[in-house]
Amino acid sequence: MIALFEKLNPMKYNKNEKVFGELDEVNEVFFVMQGTYRIGYEINKKEYFNLAMREGTMIGGFECSMDKRSCLVYRTQTKVKGFFITNKEWKNLQTQFPEFMKPMVQKLTSWYMKINTYLKAKKNVIIKDFDRRADFKQFLVLCDYDPTEMKEILVKTFAIEPK
Repeated sequence: MIALFEKLNPMKYNKNEKVFGELDEVNEVFFVMQGTYRIGYEINKKEYFNLAMREGTMIGGFECSMDKRSCLVYRTQTKVKGFFITNKEWKNLQTQFPEFMKPMVQKLTSWYMKINTYLKAKKNVIIKDFDRRADFKQFLVLCDYDPTEMKEILVKTFAIEPK
């Protein structure tokens, strides 16, 4: 645990500041200690937010653990303070302390999949509304981890079956 604390660096975001956008490279894991942020998605350069999160949560843990780009938009709702650890150091901790990190990453994955499934359903409702419009053409990026892909990632990374 001390190894984790030694690697933490302070971070601060102002109100309404973007932390990560869709398809952004995620190079840090943020531990939010104060403030609130929103999680959503983007359609045609417009952001939609359906979830608000607060202190005691993480941003980027799943993406760094699985070497994935962000499929969601994270934007602060208030001033946010906390700590971050770089992706490289996060990976080192996974290697050095697998008994500690493995359950954490499993919980992160489960949490992320619930959020992603919920937001994907919300996004699809808006997309269907756009599809009904004759005057509207769109190009989107869908980042969808289906359950078999997630299962393969978990088995490959941790040699475990997801719950």
